[in-house]
Amino acid sequence: MAVPPETVLLNVISWLLFLKLVQTALWPPLEKVLGRYGYPAAYTVSVLLFTVLSWYLALVGLPVPLAAVPFLVLLAVQAAKGCYRRERWQGMWKWDLIFLIAFLVMAEMRYVNPSIAYAEKFMDHAFMASLMRTPAVPPLDPWYAGGNLNIYYYLGYWMAGAIGLTTAVPSSVVFNLAIPTVVGLAVVNLWMVGDLLLPRLTWLPVVVLLLVNPSFLVQSAFQLQNILGGGTFSLMDLVWKSTRTIENTITEFPLFSFLWGDPHPHVLAIGNQAFLIFLLGFLFTRWQTLSGRARAGLALLVALSLGSMPPSNSWDVLVYAPFTLLILAVCLWQAWKAGQEEETRHTLAALVLVPVASVALFLPYYFQMAGSGFNGVFPVATPSDPVQFLLVNGFFLAVITVYAARGLHTHPIIAIPAAGAGIVLAAAGFPAAGIAAVILLLLLAREDRDYPWWLAAAGLSLLILTEVLYLKDNFGVTYYRMNTVFKFSFIAWMMLGTASMIFVGRFLNGLRWGEGITEKTSRILTVAVVILLLAAPLVLQVNFAFRGGTLDGLAFLDSAHPGDAAALQYLGTLGGDEVIVEAVKGDYEYYSRISAFSGIPAVIGWPFHEFMWRGEGSGVMGRVADVKAIYEDPARRGDLLRDYGATLLYVSDIERGLYPAMNLTGGGLTPVYDAQGVTIYRFTG
Repeated sequence: MAVPPETVLLNVISWLLFLKLVQTALWPPLEKVLGRYGYPAAYTVSVLLFTVLSWYLALVGLPVPLAAVPFLVLLAVQAAKGCYRRERWQGMWKWDLIFLIAFLVMAEMRYVNPSIAYAEKFMDHAFMASLMRTPAVPPLDPWYAGGNLNIYYYLGYWMAGAIGLTTAVPSSVVFNLAIPTVVGLAVVNLWMVGDLLLPRLTWLPVVVLLLVNPSFLVQSAFQLQNILGGGTFSLMDLVWKSTRTIENTITEFPLFSFLWGDPHPHVLAIGNQAFLIFLLGFLFTRWQTLSGRARAGLALLVALSLGSMPPSNSWDVLVYAPFTLLILAVCLWQAWKAGQEEETRHTLAALVLVPVASVALFLPYYFQMAGSGFNGVFPVATPSDPVQFLLVNGFFLAVITVYAARGLHTHPIIAIPAAGAGIVLAAAGFPAAGIAAVILLLLLAREDRDYPWWLAAAGLSLLILTEVLYLKDNFGVTYYRMNTVFKFSFIAWMMLGTASMIFVGRFLNGLRWGEGITEKTSRILTVAVVILLLAAPLVLQVNFAFRGGTLDGLAFLDSAHPGDAAALQYLGTLGGDEVIVEAVKGDYEYYSRISAFSGIPAVIGWPFHEFMWRGEGSGVMGRVADVKAIYEDPARRGDLLRDYGATLLYVSDIERGLYPAMNLTGGGLTPVYDAQGVTIYRFTG
């Protein structure tokens, strides 16, 4: 049964009020470190700290909502001290409006396309539902009874689920509020980057989240040609092909990820990724002007952001950890070169504090880890086609090339080694890496090596490494570098995109672009843009599956699978340690759906994913065979159910069709639910 519209509205309101409460609590302390950026930065810091506190509470067996108590206490203490006087709020509404508009635009996108019905949505909701049903650390694996999620980075799911538990929002709605939240955080953080580095047009870095890649434009041209030839328009085909540009890989970009709607780890981590980009920019530009206490606070904020990456999306930390140390090392070099002894000591201390504190933040997580998805670093055998490479990264590479070329008049000699590096890499079979290497070396011609310069250099270096090396996982031979290109190109998009938008902003500011616009006209344009953004999701109706009109991701079941919808209502009344047996077949199909929707662990679900995470020796296919035996072999059923600790057996037309020899006579099975073609048995043997 779908969540009623009025209840969904209350869910959204309680969610937003909670985010505002914790943000307000942290605003005054952060002002002492980040100055006027303390208010907007408090949005991300409060969410990260709440996530950390709730995780540790669950680790020691305490209720997750207790993590809100320190924020309430801090809020009360600061209110008593007069920290929230009216004059202090002046001008701060801008940041609230930025967050709220970004949140609402993305929430509208989810409203139009809310269904947990395709791609990896089953998996994403399964993890959220599991940890919300049983908030343990590590959370129970909903698709491997007796196992837990110590084989996967799950903190992004935990963040959303913990807020859901605290605000009493059901998991099917949490699913559709998670992405709007991280989009709101990302927009605020990127706007802060622009405010930090640009005198005007401070919104430009946000464009990184709205751009499409060149491949999308090419695919759009093909779609137009198809329409003119009498064919039909396929939005699914358009967006899908634009993210499968480099052969046998995935090359997602943020806007696609937001539209696609999978609250997957790389998406849930994008807010924090943008936050670290801001923090390091603030550190690079303001470190010399900060007091010793503020420097220590800033180092701890960097450690909080960096330390939250491994359990959220481990790929991020592989890039941002060395980049963080690089930025600190540059600051150290500048302080030492200038003979600033105190600043040198503080920077050395930060170089030690940041990595140590970031690891210590989630130290128990590392001891719990047991995944087998990483099998070493190896050379790439089939590098990207250079044209395909440019269809993914071409926009940003063009901007950075223009920016780099403007420095050649002072150091033209750099063009020689740059061209040589490109030729050598192309001759070695790495033409795409050669393109990035040429641009990277051309950057050396610029003498103003400020923060966006380092950001661009890091993004280019990442592209080069991704073309030469890959991280081996369990994806097999054909798609051996798919995950490497997927995750690292997403990070490179954020790095290169942010740097490019800063370069574009500086160029436009140099042209005095937009200075003639009056304040009244500027306000009118701003209102028009806001209205356009808010109207776009409802007008365009970007829908990939079932009809929308709600933020309840399981509402589609009422019409598409009413028997399952009603049965889930019953399962939602059950507490305790349940394990369910249900049909299991391939991934990305309507199997393993009851565990995915309810959070009750199944014997096995989505076998290929479990194999990727657990590797050889996990007995994944053995479990698939055992589920079949449970349905079809009464002689083995009792022992198998006891072995897996299974308490419930689910039977609908899905199970009857997949297991035609089904025989449920005997074996300690007692029907406890029977309606609309679904029977649920309890095992009492």
